[in-house]
Amino acid sequence: MLWGFGPAIVRQALNGLETALAMFLLAATLEYYVNVYRRQPDPSRRQTATLGLLLGLAVFARIDAVLFAATLGGDMLWRGRRAALRRAAIVFGVVAAVLAPWCISSQLVVGGVWPESGTATRFLSEAYASHDVPVLAHAAPTSGAPPQLLVFNLSRSMLLLGTAPAAHVFTRVAEILLQAAHLEQDAALYIIGSLVALLVLGAIFVVHRQRLTRGGSMPADFDFLYLYACLLVAAYSFVVFGHIFFSRYYYPIFFFSILVSAFAFEIFLGLVGRAAGRRRQGVALAVIGLHVLALPYMSWHRVQGGNYRFVNVVDWIAAHTPPGARIGVFNSGAIGYFSDRQVINLDGKVNPAALRALRHGGIRRYIDAQGIDYVIDHQWTLGRFLFGERGGKEGVVRVAEESELGVRGWEAYRILPAPGREPVAASPALLSRLHP
Repeated sequence: MLWGFGPAIVRQALNGLETALAMFLLAATLEYYVNVYRRQPDPSRRQTATLGLLLGLAVFARIDAVLFAATLGGDMLWRGRRAALRRAAIVFGVVAAVLAPWCISSQLVVGGVWPESGTATRFLSEAYASHDVPVLAHAAPTSGAPPQLLVFNLSRSMLLLGTAPAAHVFTRVAEILLQAAHLEQDAALYIIGSLVALLVLGAIFVVHRQRLTRGGSMPADFDFLYLYACLLVAAYSFVVFGHIFFSRYYYPIFFFSILVSAFAFEIFLGLVGRAAGRRRQGVALAVIGLHVLALPYMSWHRVQGGNYRFVNVVDWIAAHTPPGARIGVFNSGAIGYFSDRQVINLDGKVNPAALRALRHGGIRRYIDAQGIDYVIDHQWTLGRFLFGERGGKEGVVRVAEESELGVRGWEAYRILPAPGREPVAASPALLSRLHP
């Protein structure tokens, strides 16, 4: 249940793709805002422009950082009142200047100022709903998102937040106990979700009950991040959806949880070292001891899974397809990044033409028009979008299964060339399958 989220979070944070860059820029912006910009009674124009530059780069790295920009801007206005209006205008003017070349080039290249990743994510989540939420498989179509899907998205959000470093020790212990009690999975999910909410509220209460001082009240400097975390969860649970991508969407909340937990643990350490009563000292020692013993073990266990699993697909592509092959993949991020083949995104997150094809049931025609030679992805995804159009697998030949690709449930298919198109070469091993 929760345990499987752990490796995904570590991989997303350290894989060198856009999540790592986006987190670095968010952290850099927060550091500059709290420790430089807000420490000045009257920030200079240079400092204000620097803040705008960092904020613009953060949004450029990942578009959902606009929520961070909005809450940071609100914090500026709340603290500075009217005097902050001019500086806020400079900050967001610089943000607009940073984003303008990207928006213009996006309009020229793909026909839209903003990326369609959010629209594609919502479309995919709704398309996968009947598979991920069994109760929706036989439900009548509705004009909007079914309530069951919204509840499912929120529950998945809470489960993922339960794997944050500060909370995962407690949620993992609760999960083990609930499994030993043979509790139904739905009930266990509600209990763990409630535990996550209580842990969050408890950490906030502890930190704000005993404010630390370090050139001011540091926890108070981060108060606007509570609103940012809530907006992020609300956006991905009720607007954008995308439960299959939550591990890469909630990384800022994990970062924030580490900040809050650091202050909370400093308070616990303070309780141990002074006359705070045996009961409080016992609780503090238990919490600290549990994390000192359990968290390093859990963290070490998370990173022992070998290579990032999609790298196995990259290795298969390198070994079994010719250099000129065009590879179509729905979940194409890491594969496209690491592969030296031309990888074409099929889920529409960075490919508006593919999204239009998915919406109108023409993805196979799109694949033929693009001259794609191989399609690789999860068998359910291929069945839903590729084979569901014609009710069969004519024109394709399966050339690899999950045991060869190294990703559970994945398959690779060779797309037989359409009439009049030159076939791409294949390795001898694949030729024996294509022409037995």
